[in-house]
Amino acid sequence: MTKLSLDSKLNYKYFKDQLEFFGEIVKDIERAKKYVYLETYRFDDSYIAKRVRDVLVKRAKEGVEVKILVDGLGALVNEDFFKGITAHGGEVRFFRKITFRRANWFAYNNRRDHRKLIIIDDKIVYTGSSNIAERVLNWREFNIRIEGPVAGIFKDIFLDTFEIHNIFYHDKRKHIFTLSFGTMEIVRDIPSLKYQLVRKKLMTLMDLAKKSIIIETPYFVPDPVFFNSMKRTVARGVKVTLILPAESDVAIVDVVVKSYFGAIHRKNINLKLHSKKFNHSKVALIDNSAYMIGSSNIDYRSFIYMYELCIFGRDKRLVEIVRKHLEVSFKESKDFDFALWKKRRFSRKILEFITKPVRWFF
Repeated sequence: MTKLSLDSKLNYKYFKDQLEFFGEIVKDIERAKKYVYLETYRFDDSYIAKRVRDVLVKRAKEGVEVKILVDGLGALVNEDFFKGITAHGGEVRFFRKITFRRANWFAYNNRRDHRKLIIIDDKIVYTGSSNIAERVLNWREFNIRIEGPVAGIFKDIFLDTFEIHNIFYHDKRKHIFTLSFGTMEIVRDIPSLKYQLVRKKLMTLMDLAKKSIIIETPYFVPDPVFFNSMKRTVARGVKVTLILPAESDVAIVDVVVKSYFGAIHRKNINLKLHSKKFNHSKVALIDNSAYMIGSSNIDYRSFIYMYELCIFGRDKRLVEIVRKHLEVSFKESKDFDFALWKKRRFSRKILEFITKPVRWFF
C-alpha cells in the first residue's frame, strides 16, 4: 500500500473560529460509541470547559469509556470538578501534581504535559494548540480534526502517557519516538537534553528547505544551535519568515522574546508581528510542500522540559490548510520596525539583561 493511499484515508477539518471548534468537539463526544480520551495542559472552570465536562459526564453515564489527563500545573480545577465523570466509571488523572516533598522536586515539577489531544472511537482525532479554557476563545489558534484510521496511533500514545502520568523515572527510549501513517509523521517528544525530536525534525527541514520556511509560534526563545540553523538556512538563499505575536499573554516572556528581535533582523530573517489578537498557533510551512502542526513552542521550555506532540507531513490537503492559515496571519501582521526597536527604553534593555540567565525556563 502506497503512502498516498494511506493519506487518502484521512479527512481534515480546520477551525477558523474557536466556538466552532469546541462545538464540533461536543458534537463528536455526543456521537461517541466506545470511548473518549482527552489530554490537555490547561482545563479551567469556564462555561466552555464546563460544556465539554458536562457532555463527558453524560456519556460516562451512558456507558462510554472516558479518560482525561490534565497537567497538574496547567489545570485550574481539581478532582471535584470531574466527580460527575469519575462517579460513573470515568478516569481522571492529573499529570504530576505540584509537590515539594520529593528530593528532586524542581525537576519533577518543571516537566509538564503540554499536549493537546482528543481521540474518539479509533476514528477521530483533535490536535493543535488550544487548551480547554475560555481565554482561547479570543486567541488565534491552529487546530485540526482528523478523521480516519490514524486515530488508533494517537490512542496508543495517549494511553502510554496516561499510564506514566505520575512516574518521573522511566526509560525514555520507550516513550519517545516517531510513528508514521502515510506521509504523516507523529512526533512524540518528552523532556530530554539528548533527544528533542521536534527540535531536530524542524532543523532537518530547515536544512532541506530550498525556497522558503515560515514558522509561526507564540513564544520564540531558541537555543544557539537552533538559531544557527535558521541563519544557515537564510545564508543558502532560503527565505525564512518568523510570525510572532506583537504582545504575548505573559509580560516577562515578552521581555525575553523581544530581546531577540535585533538579532533576528540582523540575520535577514523576515519578522512579522501579529497584532490583531494573541496568536497562539504553532505551525510551520516548508517550501509550500511540507507542514508542522502541534503543541510545541520554539523555546527552551518546550524542547527540553515539556511532553509535546507534533505532526509533520506532506499531504497536499493539509499543506494547503496550513498555507491558507498563514496567509491570514500575514494579512493580520505588521513588519518588524528595527529602527523603533532600537529606540526602546534603557530600562527595557536592563530588564532584558536581567532576564537573560533565566531564558532556559521560558
